[in-house]
Amino acid sequence: MEFAVMLVEQLYGKEKADEIYEFLVMRSNHGNEYIITELNPVEWTPNDSPKILVPIANGSVETEAVTIVDILRRAGANVVVASVEDQLEIVACCKVKLEADVLLDEAAKLSYDLIILPGGFDSASTFAKSEKLVNMLKKQRDSQRPYGAICAAPALVLEPHGLLKGKKATTFPPVSDKLSDRSEIEKRVVIDGNVITGKGAGTSMEFALGIVEKFFGLKEAIESAKIMVFVHP
Repeated sequence: MEFAVMLVEQLYGKEKADEIYEFLVMRSNHGNEYIITELNPVEWTPNDSPKILVPIANGSVETEAVTIVDILRRAGANVVVASVEDQLEIVACCKVKLEADVLLDEAAKLSYDLIILPGGFDSASTFAKSEKLVNMLKKQRDSQRPYGAICAAPALVLEPHGLLKGKKATTFPPVSDKLSDRSEIEKRVVIDGNVITGKGAGTSMEFALGIVEKFFGLKEAIESAKIMVFVHP
């Protein structure tokens, strides 16, 4: 992301680069240790290798979806990408085409150790209207299994369906007023019990590393961060 924003600065000037930097909620302390806010900690214990569902839809933020899937697969998680549309291929928010592994109907036949929603205004609307996906998330909550969302999805999907009730969360700043509890909205990544939320595209790596830490341990998360040059080696 730093590389891409530097390209923007070279092509369009520093003012435009700063605008993108702020919109993406990028962190200023590149290379320093990342910080995740955890409240009411509980163990996330998968039966075996964690099975994680990442739904996508037209308008999903590709930076978030791809980064999260990439980091979790690097760590050894079994990640299933499911399209909530009627076809496997979706067009993400910046017009990048992504192809899911399965349709949501097929994915819904299985259970998951974690369900994670990428952000995007259009995709959040699709997620919120998907009775099947919402029911899967509610089943996840009722079974005390982890779930979460990043960017606009906490405010536009989890909140209106009561999936943040009694939980602290963060979300994309322009929609933070939709959260009933706004006490942690300045935090980049928040884990409250079995629920994880992230603030925006620029927090995708911290968000994914937080999941790695919960399932595989802090040592594995730090090693992953070093390999990706996210923190100083």
